[in-house]
Amino acid sequence: QGNFGIHAVESDMFTVVFTGARAVEKLVVPIHQRMTAILVLLGLWAAAIFFRSGKPLWNLFLSAAGGGAAFWVSAAVSSVTGVSLPLNLATALTGLFLGAPGIASLWILQLVWK
Repeated sequence: QGNFGIHAVESDMFTVVFTGARAVEKLVVPIHQRMTAILVLLGLWAAAIFFRSGKPLWNLFLSAAGGGAAFWVSAAVSSVTGVSLPLNLATALTGLFLGAPGIASLWILQLVWK
């Protein structure tokens, strides 16, 4: 009933839009919006844990130190693996609140999406 084509924009990776003669139908929610929501929820969860511990600044410092070390390791091995993480607000906040596990998760996602 129509001529269907796939339109994918580079900034909206993994978004597939089928356009027909009468309507445009979006089949997949952009993956970066879901990941942003997940990272925000994990950051809030980490902040709640920091404040419940009684030493929120010390725990935030330890988490940031672990995230910085993990970011440094990912930069050091990027020439071998070909996977690098950009330093922007999202990766900095991930390293700050989620620490080394957050940076490792971002690195694995970059590896999978590459």
